[in-house]
Amino acid sequence: MKKFLTFSLGLSMVFMFFRCEKSSTATVNGMVNTTGESSVGNGKVGNSDDYFYNFENQINVKFNRYDYNTLRLGNFDPSIDTLNFRTFPDFLLQIDTGGNTDDWTHRDLVYERLDTTRIDSVTLSSSQFKNINSMFWDLSANPEFQRYKPTPSSWVYSDSTIVYEDTLDYLNYRSVIDTLIGDGVMFIDTTEWVSQEQSFLNQEKFQFDVTFHFVRRILNTDSLMFRINGDCNDNGVWDDQEHFTDVDGDGIYNSAAGDIFDLDTDDTGNGSWDRAEIYYDTNGNGSWDLNEPFEDRNCNGFRDAAESFTDQNGNGTYDEGEPFVDEGNGMWDGAEQYTDLNQNGAGDPGELYIIGQMPSNLLISYDNYFDGEPNYSDPRILIDVEPGDSVITYWGETFRNIIEEIEYTDSKTRQVDDVDSLVVLTTNQIIETASEQFAGGSHYVTKTQYGYLDQANNIDVREYDYHIYKKDGNIYELVHPSYFYPAGYYFAPDEREDGFWYEDYAVDQVQFYTPGGLFRDGERVETDTTITTSVAVYNVHRLISVDADSVVVPAKKMRGYTDENGDIICYANNAVVQTMNECEPADTTFYDCFKVNRHTVITMIGNGIEYTEDEDIWLVNGLGIAKDDLRVGWTGIDEFDYSILEMVDFREVTSRNLMRNYFDPPTAVNLNTLQEQPGLNNDPYEVHRTAGFHRVVLPNR
Repeated sequence: MKKFLTFSLGLSMVFMFFRCEKSSTATVNGMVNTTGESSVGNGKVGNSDDYFYNFENQINVKFNRYDYNTLRLGNFDPSIDTLNFRTFPDFLLQIDTGGNTDDWTHRDLVYERLDTTRIDSVTLSSSQFKNINSMFWDLSANPEFQRYKPTPSSWVYSDSTIVYEDTLDYLNYRSVIDTLIGDGVMFIDTTEWVSQEQSFLNQEKFQFDVTFHFVRRILNTDSLMFRINGDCNDNGVWDDQEHFTDVDGDGIYNSAAGDIFDLDTDDTGNGSWDRAEIYYDTNGNGSWDLNEPFEDRNCNGFRDAAESFTDQNGNGTYDEGEPFVDEGNGMWDGAEQYTDLNQNGAGDPGELYIIGQMPSNLLISYDNYFDGEPNYSDPRILIDVEPGDSVITYWGETFRNIIEEIEYTDSKTRQVDDVDSLVVLTTNQIIETASEQFAGGSHYVTKTQYGYLDQANNIDVREYDYHIYKKDGNIYELVHPSYFYPAGYYFAPDEREDGFWYEDYAVDQVQFYTPGGLFRDGERVETDTTITTSVAVYNVHRLISVDADSVVVPAKKMRGYTDENGDIICYANNAVVQTMNECEPADTTFYDCFKVNRHTVITMIGNGIEYTEDEDIWLVNGLGIAKDDLRVGWTGIDEFDYSILEMVDFREVTSRNLMRNYFDPPTAVNLNTLQEQPGLNNDPYEVHRTAGFHRVVLPNR
């Protein structure tokens, strides 16, 4: 038979306990576990109330807080970099049993309206794209990486909203809750109501079609910018490989094998006088520099000057028929590459190129004319290419509209449900759900608070975390299980938030194993759990170890002393001050102490990515946490110090006893109304991943 539990709050609220399937399943294989042994370690034991706070008392602890940036940069400021922990014994989460569930899900019809016409709308959106506004040659890159880069437009898209009529029935019901959960608990506020809609649909759907029309500016992959010259002797026709002496007889030129290529006899020219290769004079010094782009017409990777000639008429320019030195390109050339556009198996004029992976062909247009002829010594170099630009090549080919404008249509279809009836169910508000691991009992409200300077906005930021503890054999904290997303889930680092996602239910997670309410030297508890979630499958391995230890923290009660001259001397730095309060905190050693190590490894099954938390907590008799050192690690990143807390000041006031609990009982609160409690600074309950008192945010590394 199902059970439910009412949540005694002083506010009108219900806590219910049920059993059924959850959205996540766990398979736990126990490993090392000493909690069932009568004695462990060296025999040292300590009451959990002595070493981890008596929550019936008002406790205020101040810690020095060394976060990741402080540890990395060494810029700790004791006036700012602190964390405060407080208990709130006047507030309590408590659960009592009673009642049954027979009437909780009964639905009463409170309103109906039939054959009602509802005006609705649907919006269809086109695909998004960016136009190329222009192309520019990236002169800032190293020469081998220089190429054209686009100047893109903003995102181009359109949408269309279609208004239509839908005829349906309206039905409104009311009940306490919709459906009962199973294994776990449910917190319900009976003073708050929420509504949820459920649509019942006709089998056929409405269908809407829209065609969007655009003008796109694109750069085709066969654009002149992507072409790599194949006419390496610059004669306008295809040539086979150059002659060489094939020493090893394999028909393949290989200088390392001893093959001989004679630059004087084998490196043939093209039978024509070749002008100087054009370059872009970036610095305007009148000569080519290695970082300046150029037109490599002979494929040798260097900018070549004009071939030498005999200026018979003394006019300073080469004239047809004048003798010249017909030079090669200074290297052996294989058979010229080409793109066989007409599929005839030969390299025809106009095909002597191949298409590269990048737009790295500097465009030079020989469209400046002098005396009716192209001015080959002063062509137009297209460092910037705008829509409508055309190019006339060295060989007279004309290419128009390097950046093409095309008509583009984008057809979208969307089907929407034809609603037959709409049922509105009004129920009490569910504040929180917890898994079957939530064992009930009294939960104590505590809080940590810290601040930092937001340097980007120059404002002080206040952060806090609620820590809801329960002592029931072991020490538990109410948490929402959290896991990291798979690689590639985020498009950019600033989309990550804190790097974790959270289950929508809470569990009582063991923070300290204290069998019989005792910390024990030598305690070891190891668990290995496989969690199947809607995002991924995770393996969570935890090992909690307890050992007797000592710890040094800057928490000396007397921060200084008075010498024989009546001067106050500080222990920390021997400074002379007027009052003890002016002294900086001084180190002191606590010997009655347990060191608890909590080692957690979360592994995503499949890709093997691991996230690690390794935390050392020193618990001192009568003081609780004296030091808390958290290290985290990630696949490919070794564990590093993430955050360290060191106790500076501890204050405790005995505030609760049997008489006061009878005449002035604690205020019962619930998680969704904490912001209404001035005693809690009106801070709402928020879900974050914490390790001890540390807020954990995955670094964007």
